[in-house]
Amino acid sequence: MNFQLTEQQEMLRAVAREFANGEIAPIASEIDTSEVIPDSLRKKLRDANFFGLLIPEQYGGADVGAVEYVLVMEELAGEPLSAFRARAKTDPESARRVADLAFKEILKQVFEDGRFHADPHAGNLLILPDGRLGLIDLGLTGESGEQDRQRIARAVRAFVAGDPEALSRALLDFGTPPPDFGYEEFKADVAAVVHQNESQVVAEMTGRNGGGTSGLETLVNELFKVAHRHNLYVPPSSTLLIKTIVTIEGVARSLNPDLNVLAAAVPIVLRAMSRKWFRWKFWRDLAMAGG
Repeated sequence: MNFQLTEQQEMLRAVAREFANGEIAPIASEIDTSEVIPDSLRKKLRDANFFGLLIPEQYGGADVGAVEYVLVMEELAGEPLSAFRARAKTDPESARRVADLAFKEILKQVFEDGRFHADPHAGNLLILPDGRLGLIDLGLTGESGEQDRQRIARAVRAFVAGDPEALSRALLDFGTPPPDFGYEEFKADVAAVVHQNESQVVAEMTGRNGGGTSGLETLVNELFKVAHRHNLYVPPSSTLLIKTIVTIEGVARSLNPDLNVLAAAVPIVLRAMSRKWFRWKFWRDLAMAGG
């Protein structure tokens, strides 16, 4: 098998590198400070067809293929999180730092920015040479509003408090029940899932599981099964939001099995919520315990 790049691929990489050095690097600090990509840069990216690398030509794209796409993405110099995970045992301090950075960044996007990278697996997250987090492959993104954030917070609060009644109501807020919905049966099924998963997930969320298998993903999958069984319609936007949080939690935990999710998340959640949420003694106690 020939792994040598073709002449066309080499040319594309050179063009991408020249563009990055000439158009992006000079204003990179300004973009980081303002968190806004100038319209002029967006226009240049569009004119260079970097927005349409994988889109077929008949729709105005470049249709260059996966290899060429990766070559362009690589011009965002950095080390993928998967590399830190591979050497977590030999360099645990760096792995813990990266886990904390990635987890807090995605949560900040969800709870503070309202727009988030919806596919934050380890291959899509890079640590840049200056220590910042870089995100690539923004083909899947999502938006979160105030109600979405409150729903997530209510569900977490109810689960950690061991309150199936409150969790059932919180889950209903995510979707639309059918006309013949049986609430008592739904609540019983939710309670069974909570009973089966509570101890492991709470231990994980407070950094006390000692590196065991991830229970949050199992819990969420089981709750989705309950929703499906009771014909509770959950909009794709809500599903995307929940899956994003589960994904980044799993990525961060693979780097740092002792990650205290609540201690890391509570300050971000509280900053994003309206004042009435600050009066919840439950959240304040969690934040203080995590500190």
